[in-house]
Amino acid sequence: MEAKQKSTSPIAWVMGQTGPHKKQYILSVILAIVGVAFSVAPYFVIAYVVRGLMDGNKDLSFYLICCLIIAVLWLGRVLFHALSTGISHKATFAVLGEIRKRCTEKLARMPLGTVLEQSSGALKNTLIERIDSIETTLAHIVPEVTANLLVPIIIVIYIFSIDWRMGLASLATVPLGLFCYVFMMAGSAKFYQRTVTATKALNDTAVEYIGGIQVIKVFGKTKSSYDRFVHDAYEAAHSYIDWMRSSICIPERLSFPRHDREQYPFRAAGSKHGGCDCRREKSLLSYFYLGAS
Repeated sequence: MEAKQKSTSPIAWVMGQTGPHKKQYILSVILAIVGVAFSVAPYFVIAYVVRGLMDGNKDLSFYLICCLIIAVLWLGRVLFHALSTGISHKATFAVLGEIRKRCTEKLARMPLGTVLEQSSGALKNTLIERIDSIETTLAHIVPEVTANLLVPIIIVIYIFSIDWRMGLASLATVPLGLFCYVFMMAGSAKFYQRTVTATKALNDTAVEYIGGIQVIKVFGKTKSSYDRFVHDAYEAAHSYIDWMRSSICIPERLSFPRHDREQYPFRAAGSKHGGCDCRREKSLLSYFYLGAS
């Protein structure tokens, strides 16, 4: 049994805690996918509008209907995103409450000596902050990342179905993204350990300072205790700031804007195949609008 528990990944453990709320997460994912689809659909309508302009269509009602469709699609996107987020958060807060209840029940069964070995700041960090950190995974990553990964795959398949060269151009940014991700993750273990240590020290100091402020005043240790609190707060903050700074790639800051960088493979491919049928086809507009989405 112990070997089985040790082989369980953190993600599998977190998902195992959802218990009776799994149906709510499935519904949240479905609504998130629909919401992302609604956010992508207006770009197809925009391409349709531009085609009408290029064909010389001067029917005002045609453009008004297209604008109305775009507005409805964006309202649908906001609605389904709100529903998905609301359901996932409702389920997540219930899960966090159940996890905290199980933790406190286990704490009550532990030997008193083991409990006293733990500082009050460490217990607070575990019961409050570390459990709170699961909220991002369950309430946001599960529905939003799932939806935002599925829809781009469908878009790439659509682009390949129109022209394989533009499909390959749309994938040109993937190696660059992987390179930036590897650069960001380099040395992350060292920075992560520093954040854990600094946060634990800050929690211990905060609990001791706030809980023992009366004793501190009696013995005249206010300045030294406050200086220690400020020092630990500074270290905790800069453990994250330094990690963030080390993850910022210098070429990224010096390069052209992100929007242009993402569109460059599309534009380069479109220019390169200027003499081909795909350049003259009005469907090329869909490539640019889908890339912008």
